[in-house]
Amino acid sequence: MAGPERTIRWSASNTSGFRFAFGSTTFFRGTTAYDAAEAVGSQAINLERLGARQAGKTLDFGEGLYFSRSRATANIFGGAQGAFGRQGGPAVLEMRISNFRWWQAQRSFGAVDNATISNLPGHTQSFVPTRGMEFFNKHTTFRF
Repeated sequence: MAGPERTIRWSASNTSGFRFAFGSTTFFRGTTAYDAAEAVGSQAINLERLGARQAGKTLDFGEGLYFSRSRATANIFGGAQGAFGRQGGPAVLEMRISNFRWWQAQRSFGAVDNATISNLPGHTQSFVPTRGMEFFNKHTTFRF
């Protein structure tokens, strides 16, 4: 005798949860072409260089990786970083991470998503503190 049949019903609420659990998010980081090429080649952000560039600066959330869900916002920062052809000129680095891993970065390391940029009204930023960068590098793919 066969066991009872089970029917699984999907509602709008658990379908969005399904997409959350298995989907991914693409973020954008304005940087220089040399830094973008290095990140793509090593599939990681260089933490020593990142720390050296941020030392002594006033930052919204402290030291760590700043990026955005918006390519337009990343273009602004890339233009500033690569102005006048510095370090190969401006570039936008694409970073893709699974929604689940991004959720883990927020819960475990205090990563921030879609916060207003203090000196750039109308634009938002996301952030991973230095202590969460090893996790972020491990679970993110980089391209430009």
